[in-house]
Amino acid sequence: MPFDLIKIDKSFIDMIGSGGTSENICRTIIRIGHELGKMAIAEGVESHEQAAFLIENGCNFVQGYFYSHPLPWDEFLEFVQQQDFHTQRRKALQIV
Repeated sequence: MPFDLIKIDKSFIDMIGSGGTSENICRTIIRIGHELGKMAIAEGVESHEQAAFLIENGCNFVQGYFYSHPLPWDEFLEFVQQQDFHTQRRKALQIV
């Protein structure tokens, strides 16, 4: 298949923790992606609860305001330079 990633829409991410079917849909999308040999990415992650759920369920990538709002190029470069990726990686592993 001519794609590398399967994206989980923000509308499903918003409902994580609400007790609805969105969590099952997210798990299924991640599983389908992995079964196809692809990676899953979730957009619109805004809370620790959402990030933890996605990481726990094998989502390969997450993006959203929980990590940062969109930044102009120069601010993005400064943001990246200030990150302690070793500590961030350790924190991410603690979530799992």
